[in-house]
Amino acid sequence: WTYKAPEVRFESENILSQIGGTVVSSKIQTALGIQLKKIGLQEGKSTFTFNQDGSLVVTMGSKKTTGKYTYNSSNHTITMTGAMGLTNTTCTVAVTGNVLYLLFDSSKLLNMATQLSSVSSTLSSLLGNYNGLKLGWSMTK
Repeated sequence: WTYKAPEVRFESENILSQIGGTVVSSKIQTALGIQLKKIGLQEGKSTFTFNQDGSLVVTMGSKKTTGKYTYNSSNHTITMTGAMGLTNTTCTVAVTGNVLYLLFDSSKLLNMATQLSSVSSTLSSLLGNYNGLKLGWSMTK
């Protein structure tokens, strides 16, 4: 799967209407894209390979890391271990056509980004305000 773009999702339309909808979503998506680029995710250049044996290979530019993953089909989550230098990172998985979405609770993604690079105060302040916000990225096959 090849990284395509940052993704912002709200767990309910009620949250989206409370915060002013697409304007805030767009701001978060832009700030998230900047942070994802800082950790090495670049459109068309970063890949995630989920092998059938449970191994995972993440390539970001010239850096390649390996790890393991497990997929929980009952709640549509993937737990990744070891890839990108992280331990036990769980995210929600959604597939639409040939697009795969990895979506993290905003606080978990913020913690992950903080471990991998400095996180902008803009993104931190935006994320701190909303419960029910999922952030991540889309990938194409």
